[in-house]
Amino acid sequence: MPWGVALVGAAYAVFLRLRGGGVDSNALYVSAALIAGAEAAYVALQARAPAADSRTRWDAPARVVAVAFAALLGGGIVLVASGATGGGLAVEAIGVAAAVISVAAVVLVGARTRDAP
Repeated sequence: MPWGVALVGAAYAVFLRLRGGGVDSNALYVSAALIAGAEAAYVALQARAPAADSRTRWDAPARVVAVAFAALLGGGIVLVASGATGGGLAVEAIGVAAAVISVAAVVLVGARTRDAP
């Protein structure tokens, strides 16, 4: 599953590079959909425990929606900030740093979840 998500992201990056032009305003929707798809795949791979009540049935889908919304909101903030400041190297460096921190956080959470009893 991680290779599939990485390849979809790489394919979109190649598309953006070949397309040329300015910032793609649809990139935040693509990123939110990619994150939601990866999170849904992770939820699908988890072992199923018997539900104690009906509320636990909605925990995983609610988490997927919350993560996708947070990605959409964060991407929107970065997109507006880059347009308001005229872009430039500083905003690009902040975006790269944010991406690296996000990936590192996901890897840390995944490693802790995998090693948990």
